[in-house]
Amino acid sequence: MKKSICIIIILLLFPFFSYSKGFLTESNNKKIKKLLVEKTYDIYTGLHFQLNTDTRKINIIPEIGFAKVYYLKVNQYDFLYSWSLSNEIILRKNIIWGFKTSPWVSILNYNLGISFIYYTDFKKGNFKIRPEIGINFKKFKIALGYNIPTYENEAFTYLTDADLQLSFNYSFTIYSVFFLKVNKN
Repeated sequence: MKKSICIIIILLLFPFFSYSKGFLTESNNKKIKKLLVEKTYDIYTGLHFQLNTDTRKINIIPEIGFAKVYYLKVNQYDFLYSWSLSNEIILRKNIIWGFKTSPWVSILNYNLGISFIYYTDFKKGNFKIRPEIGINFKKFKIALGYNIPTYENEAFTYLTDADLQLSFNYSFTIYSVFFLKVNKN
């Protein structure tokens, strides 16, 4: 367990060391010299590992959906905003669909997002809210999330009791548009 925590901390600190020290020393009052915006429409895929910390059981959940992503490059620094609609599919005796929507923000390759998921087998349902934090390498994302139990969700106890989730996601761009703004000052 201690090795896992060390690896996660190292992964979360990696983007911090990948940027030049200029980011830390530049004045925030400087004007934006160049702004590059790329808007993409992506096929969003993922593989999630949900852990029940009491029983140590793991649910493996694939995901597929669509995402609208804005990549911003301000001077030499990267920012990202995305919104996705997707499905998580749990393959069991009865297939369970997880209808999911997620907004994400990434600054300097650090991610912060929240997912809203409604799991159903079309007879009963379970709603989850999952705040997530992780690292981002443009199209590839690794995130660690915590499933917040919501009121009176007694369906699918193996999902209700799964509190931690490790996610690996990748986006395949379908369509892309670029915008560039340059200040001559």
